[in-house]
Amino acid sequence: MEAIGLFGGTFDPIHCGHLRTALEISQIGSLSEVRFLPWPTHALREAPSVGGTLRLDMVRAAVSCHPTFKADDRAFSRELPVYTYDVLAEIRSEHPLASLCFLSGTDSFARIEKWHRWREILDLVHIVVAHRPGSDLPRSGAAYDLLQERGVCTPDALRTSRSGHIFVASVTPLEISATALRQTIKAGVDPRFLVPEPVRDIIIEKSCYG
Repeated sequence: MEAIGLFGGTFDPIHCGHLRTALEISQIGSLSEVRFLPWPTHALREAPSVGGTLRLDMVRAAVSCHPTFKADDRAFSRELPVYTYDVLAEIRSEHPLASLCFLSGTDSFARIEKWHRWREILDLVHIVVAHRPGSDLPRSGAAYDLLQERGVCTPDALRTSRSGHIFVASVTPLEISATALRQTIKAGVDPRFLVPEPVRDIIIEKSCYG
C-alpha cells in the first residue's frame, strides 16, 4: 500500500526542525513521499508574519533539497477559513486506496478537540505524533482518550491500513521554533543552519522578518 505523509502548518518560516521531523517520520513509516501543506492562516495561532506567496516560495525552496518532499499549495485555493479536515478530505478523494499519514506535533495534538470535525479526522488519515521539545503527550482530556483508543505501538499499521491509527514517533529533538526564529532574524542574527540555505537566501533577499 502506498503511504503518503501530509505535513500542514503556516511554516512562518519553514526551518530545519520541520525538515528533519519529516525525514525521520518518512523513514520510520516507509512513506513514499511527504507533502508540505502551508496554510494561509491558522485558527489556533496568531496570523502569519509573512504573506502566503512568500511562505510558499520558502516551502518550495526548502523541499527541493529532498526527492520525496513536495510542496502542495491547495490550501491557498480554498475560501477562508481553511480547515484541516476539508483539505484532508480532498486529498483522500484523490487517493482512495493510499495510507495517508498526517504529521502533528505533540502540542498541536494535545488540542485536537479544538480542530474542526476532529472526531472524523481519523476516518480520513492516520495521525503520526512527533515529540517536540518541551511538549509532552497529553495525560488527560480528549487527546489522551483518543490515543488510548486508537494508538498503536509500531508503524506497521500505518502501511497496512488506510486510516484510523495514531502512532507516536520519537524524532531528534531540534529545539527550533518559528517564533524564536523570527525574533532572532529581527534582531539581526544570521539564520544560517537554522533554515535551509535556499530559504535563508529568500529571507535575506526579501528582508523577511527584519
